[in-house]
Amino acid sequence: MAEAKTILHRASGRYNYDDDHIYARRRTNELYWSNVERRNPDTMVLQTANSFLGLRLECAQCHNHPFDRWTQKDFEQFKSIFMMVRFCDPVTGEEKKGGGGRGYGEETVEPGVTWRFVAQVKKVPPKLLGGPELKYEENGPDVRVELWKWMRAPENAFFAPSFVNRLWDHYFGTGIVDPPDDFNQGNPPSNPQLLSWLADDFIQHKFDIKRVHRNILNSRTYQLSWEPNASNRLDKKNFSHSQLLRMPA
Repeated sequence: MAEAKTILHRASGRYNYDDDHIYARRRTNELYWSNVERRNPDTMVLQTANSFLGLRLECAQCHNHPFDRWTQKDFEQFKSIFMMVRFCDPVTGEEKKGGGGRGYGEETVEPGVTWRFVAQVKKVPPKLLGGPELKYEENGPDVRVELWKWMRAPENAFFAPSFVNRLWDHYFGTGIVDPPDDFNQGNPPSNPQLLSWLADDFIQHKFDIKRVHRNILNSRTYQLSWEPNASNRLDKKNFSHSQLLRMPA
């Protein structure tokens, strides 16, 4: 038991800070940087498209899917955005008195990561999904800034619908597009007018998240009883009655 406690103490001690053990007071962000999987450009493409745009690009990662608009070239050009990222590497520091184990020093630029794919990036220039190519410079501004601007642009066809659909799925257990991270031509929304209205209202009010919550919770649809009738007892897609949901974790 004593040995197990020592191992646990060493494992958790790397994320402590001095004597008070409060991680929020750390000067570094090693909890993020120690997850090296985040540095894989393919992983960042899949996670970004899935989380913020409601798109699954796994198929486009290796081939052109016959029933989806995204090609392997789209995937590679979108990946180029993340292949120019400058990473930091947590440096192991000295033992801190009372710190409960190993600490981390200052984050330093990891040599050899930035632009190690420069030849491929020049061959496959960065391009937004369904959007224009991005201008870039070697050792220039971070092109992810342009990615973020594009995601929040009113004309972006993915971010707002994906976001409001996730909130709808949260409250009803079923998205207007279901699953909520699978927007594609073969999986249309059950109510496209509703999805369009929620997304347009979200954009017009400058991405006011609280407003989306209010719109959903004040809707007649959310107020419906869970008790079905003879005509809708089998319906699980058109929100004709409330679905029983498990308590979230």
